[in-house]
Amino acid sequence: MIPKDEANLELAIDKLNRVIRGLGEKNSNLEQRVATLYRIFFVTFGLLVISLSFLVIILSQQMPQIAQAIATMNGYFATVSNEMSRMDRSMRVMEQNMDSMPLIITNIDHI
Repeated sequence: MIPKDEANLELAIDKLNRVIRGLGEKNSNLEQRVATLYRIFFVTFGLLVISLSFLVIILSQQMPQIAQAIATMNGYFATVSNEMSRMDRSMRVMEQNMDSMPLIITNIDHI
């Protein structure tokens, strides 16, 4: 081989080796990034599971009080509904009694 060709070949091989090393370094950096992302994901997922677990525990502790509050409100609504029915009946009786008012007024005016 001609020395100039050998030098060019060695230079090309050297450049190829540098490119391969660069790709290897990029691949290594990429693997480290992916591993870091996996770690971050699993830590975040773990924190999410723990947070939801605490939330479920807290809500389960509060359920008896919530059920009692709902029962109390239902009692109040039932009482209000009964009172409204009673008021409705009273209003109907008043309207029936007022129906005879024009007749009474007419009779009084004629007296």
